[in-house]
Amino acid sequence: MACTPADSAQNASFPTTHDCPPPAALDIGGLPIAFALTTGTKSVTAVNNPASGQNNVFCGFCRDGNSGTQTGCFAGDQTPACPTPLEPSPIACTSNTGCPAAYPDCVQRNPGALPTLVSIFCIQPTFNATVDAAGDLPGPGAVSLPGTAQLLP
Repeated sequence: MACTPADSAQNASFPTTHDCPPPAALDIGGLPIAFALTTGTKSVTAVNNPASGQNNVFCGFCRDGNSGTQTGCFAGDQTPACPTPLEPSPIACTSNTGCPAAYPDCVQRNPGALPTLVSIFCIQPTFNATVDAAGDLPGPGAVSLPGTAQLLP
C-alpha cells in the first residue's frame, strides 16, 4: 500500500507498520502468535517426554531430533537440510504419537516456560490526554526479563 512513513534518527523507514512494511529484501517474515486473552485465570501443565529426552514441555512441536544423523529441524522448516517429506507448516503436539515419522519428537526449543524475572506494577497518568488515552492510563503494567539465578553456599 502507498504510505508516508514517519522518520527518526534510527532510519528513514521508522516506524514500520502494516501500512508501511519494510522493503521485501529486508522483511524477515511475521510471527503468528495465537493469543488466548482472558480476564480469568489460565493454567497450562507441562508434560515430560522421555522418548525425546526433554522434560517440562509446555508448547510441543514436531521435530527431527538433534543427535546422530538427525537435523534438529522442526516440521514446517523448508530448509534443504531438513528431512523429506517436507511438511508445509509447523505441527503442534502433546506427545510423540502426534508427530509424523520424519519429525518424530514432540519438543520445544528449550525445556520449561516463561521468563524467570517478572513484575506487575501500576502506571500513573501522564496528564497528556493523547498518551493517557492510547496507553489506557492510569492502569496496570507488566514487564518480563529472561534471567537466571544461582544459589551459592
